[in-house]
Amino acid sequence: MKNINIEKTYKSCGSNNKKVTIIYDGDAADDYSMKDIEFFLNNCMGYSFKWDLKKYIRVIRTLFRDVDESKLVIEIQSDDVYECIIFEDHTVISYYRNEKKAKGAQIDYKYYQGKIDFKYNGEPLRYFNRFNIEQPRDQIIAVLNEINDYASTNEFILNDLARHLVTQYTYFFGEEPNFIKPNINYRIQAMVYLLQYFGLGETYDFILTKENKKVPYNIDLARLVADLYPYGKVNEKIAYTDEAKEQIKSIGKIVRDGLANAKDKDAALMKFSTFIYAKDRCLYETTSRDEQAIFINCSLSEIEKFEGISLKLRTR
Repeated sequence: MKNINIEKTYKSCGSNNKKVTIIYDGDAADDYSMKDIEFFLNNCMGYSFKWDLKKYIRVIRTLFRDVDESKLVIEIQSDDVYECIIFEDHTVISYYRNEKKAKGAQIDYKYYQGKIDFKYNGEPLRYFNRFNIEQPRDQIIAVLNEINDYASTNEFILNDLARHLVTQYTYFFGEEPNFIKPNINYRIQAMVYLLQYFGLGETYDFILTKENKKVPYNIDLARLVADLYPYGKVNEKIAYTDEAKEQIKSIGKIVRDGLANAKDKDAALMKFSTFIYAKDRCLYETTSRDEQAIFINCSLSEIEKFEGISLKLRTR
C-alpha cells in the first residue's frame, strides 16, 4: 500500500473572494496512478461545481474511489460564507462549521467532538427561550439537515442509467464518451433529445429556455453528466438488442454525416436538435424558413440542411 496525500487551494476568478481548500489523505494499492487526479481536481474545483460543499464531497470521493480514505477536509471561504468540514475514517464528521449571512441574519454553527455550538446574530442558543425561539428555528433545522446530508454523501457509482447513457453515446457518436471534454453536456443533451424524439432511450422532460436556447435541456440529465465528470473516459456499456444498436447507430450516422462539413460540429448538432425541438413544440407548420432561422439563430442554408437531415431520419 502507498499513502495518497493532497492539499490544494483553489481561488475563484469572480467576486466575493471565494476560495476552497481540499486536504485528502488515504491509502491505495502500490500501482495506484495519480496521473490524471490533479488535472481533474483543477477542473472540478476551479469551475464545475460552483462552491457547493456536497458536490465537492461527492466529486472528491468519486475521484478517489479506489483509495481507502482516512481523512478529508474541505474549507470554503468567501465574503458571505465560511464552511469547513473534517471527516475521519470516511464516515465520521469530527468537525463542522458553518457561518452564513442570510437575509440579514448571521448564522454561526459549530459541531466539534460531539458538542454543538449555535449562534444567531451573535447570540448563543442558550439565550433563546420559548418566546423568541421561532426566529432561528428554521435555520437550526436547515443546518442540522445539512450536516446529516453531508454525513451520507459518498462517491457516485455507475448505475444502469449512467451505463445506458454511455451505451447510447458510443453507438450514436461511434466513440466512447469522455466526460471531461468541453461541450460533453450539450452533446449529450442533443443526442438524448434526438433519440427520445425518435422513440429511443430514456424519457426526459426537455425545455428550451432563453438561457439554454442553443439546445433542448434537462436539468436531471445535466446532473447525471456532472456526476460522471470525475470518471473521464467511460466504456462500461449495457447489452442492447441488435435492433436497438442499429437504430441508434443509424440515427447517429445520418446526423453526423449531415453535419460533417460544419465548421463547429458541436454547435451544428445543438442547432439541429433545437430545430427538431422547435418544429415539434414551438413553431407552426406555416412558419417560414426566415422565421425559423431567426428563432434558432442560424442561417437559411442551415435550415435547408436540417430539413434534409430530418427527412433522411424520418425515412430511414
